[in-house]
Amino acid sequence: MLYLEEILLQFFIIISPIIFYQMYFNDEKLFPFTWKPHRTLLILMMFSSLIVINFPIFVYDDKFILDFHSLIIMYAFLYGNRRLGVFLAVFTLLFRLLDNYLWGIYEFVLFPLIYLIPILLHSRWNKLFKKMKYVWSFIMALVSVSAHILIIYITSLINPAELTTVKLPWLLYFSLAYILFFFVIIYITEFISETIRLRRAVENSEKMMVVSELAASIAHEVRNPLTVVKGFVQLVEKDSNDSNKEYMKLVLSELDRAESIITDYLQFAKKNQQSKEIICISQLLQAVHTVMTSYTNMKGIVFQIYVKEELYIKGDLSKIKQVCFNLVKNSAEAIQHENGLINLSCSSSNNYVVIEIEDNGVGMEQAEVERIGEAFYTNKESGTGLGVMVTKSIIQDHDGFIEYASIKNKGTKVKVMLPKYDGYLVNSAKK
Repeated sequence: MLYLEEILLQFFIIISPIIFYQMYFNDEKLFPFTWKPHRTLLILMMFSSLIVINFPIFVYDDKFILDFHSLIIMYAFLYGNRRLGVFLAVFTLLFRLLDNYLWGIYEFVLFPLIYLIPILLHSRWNKLFKKMKYVWSFIMALVSVSAHILIIYITSLINPAELTTVKLPWLLYFSLAYILFFFVIIYITEFISETIRLRRAVENSEKMMVVSELAASIAHEVRNPLTVVKGFVQLVEKDSNDSNKEYMKLVLSELDRAESIITDYLQFAKKNQQSKEIICISQLLQAVHTVMTSYTNMKGIVFQIYVKEELYIKGDLSKIKQVCFNLVKNSAEAIQHENGLINLSCSSSNNYVVIEIEDNGVGMEQAEVERIGEAFYTNKESGTGLGVMVTKSIIQDHDGFIEYASIKNKGTKVKVMLPKYDGYLVNSAKK
């Protein structure tokens, strides 16, 4: 008989490790970056699957075994990765074959029917809106439970007596519980994830307020002595010989750069109005490549640029340059080996200009990537994280986006997306 206790027990066994993983694994105080997220999820899912399989909801004559372990595997495909999902599916299938050979064969036949949609949706799952996730969770659960019933129906055709023995109301209750529980699991996961994101956003906002106040006060204090030093250097330059004048010019240029950085922090703190102009991104990147090549050459890094078409945006030229300089410099600093390589490119995607900076440096863990841009966070031994924070702020002020993709010990790709200039979109459309 299909008891409510068995259904609720299986739901509790499935949802408990999921809640634990979503709520506590994101706390770096409990789990450092060296702790692999997918490995932890795999261990938890394997543990849940074994318990669920060993305590099924319904068993009839060792021919029909109904439980919710396929929900765990679908969840692993969606919130883990394909390898994790496939490994978990093979693991449970082998366990089922050893426990019940006949039903193991059934599950082998069901594999493509149940898990095809989660496998295909995996790469796009995190980009879907919540409503679409709920819709797809209903579709996936419906397809899965329909596949189970299909196997039972086909078996009943071979032996008609089986269909009357396996009471149809039980199958109906199982189907409704299966669909409802998968929806609830997805809902709880999304709710916890959104709560964590909001909490981090509030914490980051508070840090940003502190940084803004510090940036304004410190910048004012530092700018005054710099102005005095700059004035004396200009006086000394007039009376210096030709050889010393070169050094004085270098000192002045560095003072100008320091003053410019201080101004940037002040603008970050005050959010001043930026001067907007039409910018040819292709030419800007060529200029960045020319300036930064000498820096990368000193570090033994090959710096390549790929620009095929002229693309335009409207923004603050100096700010966009600063963004590119900062990102290229960060890429160069992340390369700590020979045969270093940085690729700089731009392309067009929908109504955005896409700038990509890719390196083969040390890379980052996913947990580190998620924290990029937070106030006071940096993965450098000596750093404040303010540079990346300012970069992110500039891009946001230009209605753009920045995305990081990184693999530990392989490299990092940074993608900056800025809106195309409408005037050039219209002109190109007319042509």
